[in-house]
Amino acid sequence: MMKRLIMFGLALSLTVVLAACGGDSEGEKKKDDKPKESEDAGAEQEEQDLEMTKEEKVDEDEVIASINGTDIKGLEYNNTYAQTKMMFGQQGLDVSDQDSIKEQVVDALVERELIMQDATEQGIDVSKKDVESELEKIKSENEEQFTMVLEQFNLTEDDYKEQLTFELVLDEYMNSELEEAKVTDDEVKETYDELKEGNEEIPEFDEIKEDLKADLSERKQMEMLEEKIGQLKDKADVETTI
Repeated sequence: MMKRLIMFGLALSLTVVLAACGGDSEGEKKKDDKPKESEDAGAEQEEQDLEMTKEEKVDEDEVIASINGTDIKGLEYNNTYAQTKMMFGQQGLDVSDQDSIKEQVVDALVERELIMQDATEQGIDVSKKDVESELEKIKSENEEQFTMVLEQFNLTEDDYKEQLTFELVLDEYMNSELEEAKVTDDEVKETYDELKEGNEEIPEFDEIKEDLKADLSERKQMEMLEEKIGQLKDKADVETTI
């Protein structure tokens, strides 16, 4: 449930997906390491700090990027920027570097459009019925949590459906356009041994073997996706204006 809810849009969706290739999340470590008392004391200030400022916004009708003739405008950029800044802040990442966030958001939106265009060319389509069905499934699992996350990221249900549409397309795209990521037992054991060196309390190998294998397979597929996006970029006519 939370994995899907956290993966908002491509700026969140693809940023998180591609981040999986980079290994351990420093943001998560920082968040976990922060004392609860400190979190409670600074919660109000932290929320204020994560607000998107007037200087960070662009005009809603401004074209911030054009991909093969398709424009991405300021409204989409502003929404994605605000969500990304909120998520980064909650992960304990530094959100003071506006240029860095802007660059990541623009890149993510360009990559989203490239995938959607290529998915269309490959005949991949997700119907409104499919989206509604998936949405109802998510809400039925925990509607209160769903509502809470929408409020947290300042999203309407329609916003979420649009972003969910992309995630469903991305799932189909990866399944049809990318090879299955195969993981050997030796790779799994090597990963376990590396984890064991840094944490003696890790469960026995047989207990987490399948989880490690699934994680490695996902990371390999993310690397394939990153390579595919690179190929799409090389062939595309992409112009950014901010």
